[in-house]
Amino acid sequence: QFESLMAEQRRTFENILPELMALHKLRGSKGELKYYEGPEGIKNVYESTLRSLKSGDTYFLISSYKDIEQMAPEWLEDFISRRAKKNLDARLIFLNDERGHLNKRMEQAWNQKVRLMSHPLPFKPNLLTTPSRFVLYSTDTPASAVVIENPDIIAMQRELFLYIWNSLPE
Repeated sequence: QFESLMAEQRRTFENILPELMALHKLRGSKGELKYYEGPEGIKNVYESTLRSLKSGDTYFLISSYKDIEQMAPEWLEDFISRRAKKNLDARLIFLNDERGHLNKRMEQAWNQKVRLMSHPLPFKPNLLTTPSRFVLYSTDTPASAVVIENPDIIAMQRELFLYIWNSLPE
């Protein structure tokens, strides 16, 4: 079930890619597409995203954090602490591994809700959805991130996240 949902999401993304490229060229009122490279680029995406959020905003993440933890461990620790202070509706989905269990144990301290998946993700990039952004990033060489600021795409990703979230055990 999860694999078919992710395959459908991948097909949807491939189908809308031409529209996303057009969005990038137009930069009209309907949205924007931004591309970042390197570890600093990924950190900049997270920092600007955090600055854009206010208390109560949603912060939906599917990630392992493993790659970004290896890339910038001190920064990640500091970022999680600052994110927790924002009092966001932070829901994170992790693999059922050591890092996932750490995040589950730290739910209250890090002001987050965590659900664990028992099977590996069928894709490598990490996904982050907030009220104003949908972010895909990968720390594979070359590390890169794509930020989509389009209300329709954000709404679709939010619903997909919630579908996955609700299908996982608490």
